[in-house]
Amino acid sequence: MAYRAIEKRHPYQIEAINTGVDMRWVPNGMLSVTEKRARDYVSDSPTSRRLLPIGFDHPTVLASIIRVAQSMPVTPSEVWTVGSSGTLTRGLQFAWPDTSFHCVCVGHSGDYGRAKTYRCEIPFNKETKVKPPFPSAPTYDAKAWEFMLDHASPGALFWNVGA
Repeated sequence: MAYRAIEKRHPYQIEAINTGVDMRWVPNGMLSVTEKRARDYVSDSPTSRRLLPIGFDHPTVLASIIRVAQSMPVTPSEVWTVGSSGTLTRGLQFAWPDTSFHCVCVGHSGDYGRAKTYRCEIPFNKETKVKPPFPSAPTYDAKAWEFMLDHASPGALFWNVGA
């Protein structure tokens, strides 16, 4: 593992390492370069390593999102999410086909299905200043909160990714 000072690690990274995750840092660069490095890493040991798509955009993950959403005792009329790959919003759209969806895009461009999209201009690694009144990742899903405050219908559902 390339050295990366502990004080520069995100709390999620520290938590993952503490649970046994083997993290490998690579120099920052274009996403295509990072993906190539990941493919090379997997090809060094293809029977014990697996390459997962960006955003875990995989049928089994979409099926899990659908299952979780449909198990909830609610069928919202409007849902707000943050999106990078678009996996979450598309999974929720399958779960609730008659619901209106809104997705605040952060990071790279993804496939947001039929959601109305909004572009967040805050850099991916920078925190939003307008934070929700509940635990939320300030560099990711919290960025959707300000858009929801400005544009959501009464009773809209905010899907919080992580805290």
